[in-house]
Amino acid sequence: MKRRHLFSTELKYDFGNRRFYISVLALCAVLLIVALPYRNHLISFGGSTEGKAWLCTFNYAITSEKALLFFPLLVPLATAADIQEELHSRYAWFLINRIGKRNYIWMKSFGVAFTGGAISVSAAGIALVVFIVICRNIPTLNTLQNISGVISITGIAFIRLFLNGTLWSLCGSLTAVLTKNKYLSCAVPFILYYVLTVFQERYYRNYFFLSPKQWASPAYYGNGFCLLALLLISSLLVLALRKCVVRRVVA
Repeated sequence: MKRRHLFSTELKYDFGNRRFYISVLALCAVLLIVALPYRNHLISFGGSTEGKAWLCTFNYAITSEKALLFFPLLVPLATAADIQEELHSRYAWFLINRIGKRNYIWMKSFGVAFTGGAISVSAAGIALVVFIVICRNIPTLNTLQNISGVISITGIAFIRLFLNGTLWSLCGSLTAVLTKNKYLSCAVPFILYYVLTVFQERYYRNYFFLSPKQWASPAYYGNGFCLLALLLISSLLVLALRKCVVRRVVA
């Protein structure tokens, strides 16, 4: 019960931070800008042949290379640097004396992970509402897609988005704690995404699983691989973050 209260307190703090809303709005703007040319293409084509126009536009936006490039940059902006700031100011030791080392580490790790996922889901949710409105007059040329299929596709997409946001938020937080520099919490995930993507495309063209793009986009391996990869990497990042925080606290 105590740990649940700590988690809720941490989330209240994270969601009350204006950087959270800046990240959500900035990421939402990216999704809308990226999807606009695709929507115009559907209009010029006379309709959507792959299902609901708003759903196709939404899927295009969240799996586009241009949009995925901004997740490692914007998602960590909200809370990825919080642990490093508290360690640097020694406020972390004050909290540890009150709630204990283990509770502090779990609370902060949970906050970073959940907030990162919430940013991605919130931005995509706002964008989805906009897509429904601006695509309502675009005819659907393929009527085979039923309501259950639409719900399933949308639900899996949001789970994938949540895990992708979680991954990059944890990556940013781990970077900040390792380097003792809060400003690198946004820069390093972005650079890492770009380097891994270029590395795979240039040297290992047949090993698509090495590219962060394929972790968030089911175009090649499917949703099962994406969800498993994101969950596994996020779990490893949580463990690494906890160990790094423990070392900083003990030192």
